[in-house]
Amino acid sequence: MDLKMQVFNEIPEVSNSIITIGSFDGLHLGHQNLLKYMKNEALKRCLIDYVITFDPHPRTVLTNYNSFHLINDPKEKIKLFEEKGIERIVNIPFNLDFSNKSAEDFAMELIQKMKPKAIVIGYDHKFGHDRKGSKETFIEISKKLNLDIEILQFEEFKTELEKINSTEIRKHIALGEIKQANVLLGYDFFYIGVVIKGKQIGRTIQFPTANILIQHKFKIIPKFGVYKSNVIVNGKKYESITNIGIKPTFEATLPNIETYIFDFDQDIYGQEIRVALIDFIRPEQKFENLNALQHQIAEDIKYCKSFDF
Repeated sequence: MDLKMQVFNEIPEVSNSIITIGSFDGLHLGHQNLLKYMKNEALKRCLIDYVITFDPHPRTVLTNYNSFHLINDPKEKIKLFEEKGIERIVNIPFNLDFSNKSAEDFAMELIQKMKPKAIVIGYDHKFGHDRKGSKETFIEISKKLNLDIEILQFEEFKTELEKINSTEIRKHIALGEIKQANVLLGYDFFYIGVVIKGKQIGRTIQFPTANILIQHKFKIIPKFGVYKSNVIVNGKKYESITNIGIKPTFEATLPNIETYIFDFDQDIYGQEIRVALIDFIRPEQKFENLNALQHQIAEDIKYCKSFDF
């Protein structure tokens, strides 16, 4: 029987808990292994596990991070938590007032309200005002309150190729290095969006596309170009090809995401779909006319179909 994930928008008053804290942007392999570690400890110790996170992401609120971009928007992040088997999320509203809360005050509030028996801390996790909080903050608070709380340090998790962190993954995505990003994420980088009506030029050249609306202003946009992709519509996965960019042939000015779904002819305007990028095919380019564009799209599709998805 599937359990519905509980999302708390304030720190709940509970007991017998084990908690972990983080922004978890990308929910990459390092995050996933930390969460597995926490869930295993919860089972061993007969505790109830909670993930403490923030909405919006702290760096989208702080004024010196105006150019920051998210791997996952808040809706996508919650979806990923659910897919990874997380059952309880504490989604703390983050604003400038909250950002001024000291690490000690935040740690004290968590401990007093959630009464954790154990706290899982990532190997380099910092929290609170000016990121002054750490594993030691929780140790000091538990001593001050004379509580027996075990502070569990989760060690750094790496792939054979490189250290895993959200900053490096963002760099790969921005450069169009989607395969490398996906290795570190442990899943295919994706967008969830509502299909909107575009100029319907694709229909005139026999390649009707699904245009999706990017719903969050901080969502990262990869290098403009054409990508091998897949799409989930109504729970079913389809192979596809996706163009991301400003469509220079038609002199558009705003970034656009449009996907041609193979062997698909349903009307999905207004529906929410999930578009996952698998590999970069070529940069975006301007074509002399519609015939040249049509020919290139046919070649791109042929190229995609020559490889396994």
